[in-house]
Amino acid sequence: MLVKRVIKLLKRIKFDDCYEATADGSNLPRRPGIYAFKHRDKRILYVGKSNNVRQRFNARHGVFVDLFFAGYAIDDLRIAVVPIIGDDLPYLEIIEAIVISTLTPEFNRKRYTLAEIAAMVAVRSFKIPADIQLTDLLPPNAVAAIEDYAKENLLSSNQVIELALAQFLDYETVTLDGYDHLKSFAQLKNQIEIMQAELDGLKRQMSDE
Repeated sequence: MLVKRVIKLLKRIKFDDCYEATADGSNLPRRPGIYAFKHRDKRILYVGKSNNVRQRFNARHGVFVDLFFAGYAIDDLRIAVVPIIGDDLPYLEIIEAIVISTLTPEFNRKRYTLAEIAAMVAVRSFKIPADIQLTDLLPPNAVAAIEDYAKENLLSSNQVIELALAQFLDYETVTLDGYDHLKSFAQLKNQIEIMQAELDGLKRQMSDE
């Protein structure tokens, strides 16, 4: 599993082999990847992602301020980078979300739920035509509830419906005339279950190491 490999690499890269934590990131690679602020004592304090890691640091990364006020010395911090390329690149955000959910770094304010991760998978794995708003198919009270949930969880209304379809509908008994593209979400139900099992397994493994 790619995420498992990324986590292992972030943990195994020795402090002295990491990039120095410079303010402008001029020493960092110009490539997409997952990066982590590592402490000299091997703790991973923050995890992020970028399509260009060096550019992400150009304007000084905001977590530097949090680390400073928490009393961390710059000499005790370095940056580990795991490149993400090829067919894995479209899933960069998903990889970051699962890594954060598994390692729970102290300075990552955002914690991703399984529902949010599954919604990311849905959006990237199954293309919904841009001219279709799934809320047009639902009664007003359902639309209001979906919009409230979407706002609370920083999702679009379509993402909420996609997730609900993937988790709760039985596509063998549901007819979606005119919306055949939605039938592919039946496959996502298995992906969500597999993802939950893998995430639980990663957390158990990390706690045992």
